Amino acid sequence: MGDALVFEIRWNLALMLADEVDSSHTLPVVPGNIPVSTDVSYQPPGTVTIIVPFNWPIAILGASLPHALLAGTP
Repeated sequence: MGDALVFEIRWNLALMLADEVDSSHTLPVVPGNIPVSTDVSYQPPGTVTIIVPFNWPIAILGASLPHALLAGTP
């Protein structure tokens, strides 16, 4: 029961980031430094391997799987 609750909480936390997957934003320029612009975008890194141990599998799977699926990785 506890594992399922942790999985649901982590899944919902990942869903809160769903709007940021296809978006990008520019970081503000730090005063006093060289004026450069830094663009941050979220893109899938490629295939994801999730290693899940036997002693707490659902909770650890919930920490990695939703983020991989939201990013569009296979």
